[in-house]
Amino acid sequence: MRRAFVATVASAAALVAIVGAQAKAPQGGIDVCGASGCSHVAGGPDAEQLYIGSLQDLRRAEAPAPFFVLHLQWSETQKQTAYWLPLQNRVRWGGGFSAWTQPDARAETILRQATNGIEPFRMQPTRITVGGRTVQAPQTYLRLFQRGRWTAEGPLNAVWIRLRITSPVESPWSDDAATILLDRKTPFVFIDGAFLKVPQAVAQRARQRLPIR
Repeated sequence: MRRAFVATVASAAALVAIVGAQAKAPQGGIDVCGASGCSHVAGGPDAEQLYIGSLQDLRRAEAPAPFFVLHLQWSETQKQTAYWLPLQNRVRWGGGFSAWTQPDARAETILRQATNGIEPFRMQPTRITVGGRTVQAPQTYLRLFQRGRWTAEGPLNAVWIRLRITSPVESPWSDDAATILLDRKTPFVFIDGAFLKVPQAVAQRARQRLPIR
């Protein structure tokens, strides 16, 4: 549990760091990109409202879902990446540790206008490792998240093993900030500070690195 608690605190600290790092919108604006193209939110009131309006409400992690990539351009050398999940209206920030937030109504409106007509990326794992060893049929591991339910608390005295996802496009579940853990005994998955309880048979197959049917 200690690792889970530390990661939860770190997510909140990461959000504080993001808020404190920049007081205004990215001067170079924000590029919002999907599978079929990008649009640009120019630096100014819209970019500022999008940025500030997406930082206020800390939320739990989400299971894999369609997403857009946000590229924030602070200067020629300083850039930042975040992700927006349109179905859940969640933004996931990276940079050392992950933090999940919910954009306010004005920020959401800007995001939906910017992505109008653009297809989002979809999670397509090409390689997954559990405890450093490659699993069979990585595409089936999306069921690990789809079959679970979120819980407020996780297992006591958990012994976590790391699950790492590789995908063609970096995502909230496959970038360097993503933290996904499996307990060695109980059917719990830990994702960026949140607990997901899955069927025991699903958890067992994941620990054995077998396809999840």
